[in-house]
Formats: sequence, structure tokens, C-alpha cells
Amino acid sequence: MESRYFWLIEVLAGFGFVLGVQYGLKKMFGKRPGRTWSSGLGHLLQAPLTTLIWILVVLYFVDVVGRRIGVDIVTQYLGAMRRTAVVGCSAWVFFRWKKTFEQAIAIDPLKKVDLGTVRTVA
Repeated sequence: MESRYFWLIEVLAGFGFVLGVQYGLKKMFGKRPGRTWSSGLGHLLQAPLTTLIWILVVLYFVDVVGRRIGVDIVTQYLGAMRRTAVVGCSAWVFFRWKKTFEQAIAIDPLKKVDLGTVRTVA
């Protein structure tokens, strides 16, 4: 199927797919009553995953439109940009997990630890 506007249909379908994935993530990691491990995991992962998804979508749109208008200089670096986004968001998840771990140790009333020690160990 070769059409002049196939790239536009591809972009709109990609946008609809991302909205569906975003909705699914919001339902999966949404706020739940009570403090369970899944709500903590949702707090850790929701913002970095959302950001990663939108960065990858923007890069996908740039790829589709760049191929359409023939801008090869932009599309040749998209793979490196995708890998950089994945590594950056993975680091963000790690630092969010580290911060949550520090707060959990510092708040625990049964363990009397110095805040400086918590930050040094964690």
C-alpha cells in the first residue's frame, strides 16, 4: 500500500498506540488504597517510564517525518538518542529507588540511625 499520506496514518496510529500504553500504565501503577509493594513500585516507575515512552515516541515521529522529507542527517543519530534515553531513564529509576530506600530507613522508628550514615551507606 503506497500512498502519499501513509506516513501521516503511521504517525496517528503510533500516537493512538502510545495513548493506549500510557493509559494502561496509569491503570497498572495508579494509586491504590493501602501501602503495598505495587504502589511503591508504581511510584518509582511511573514518571521515568512515562518520560521514556514519550521520548521514544517523539524520536519515532522524527524518524517517520525525516524519512518522508528526506532528512538523513537527523535520522542517522536516532538510534544513539534512543539508547541514551533508555540509559538516562534507567539511571533515574535507580536514583528514585535509592531516595525511597533512604527515606524508608530514616523514617523507621525502630532503627535509630543518623541521616548522614543513611546517605553514606545508601
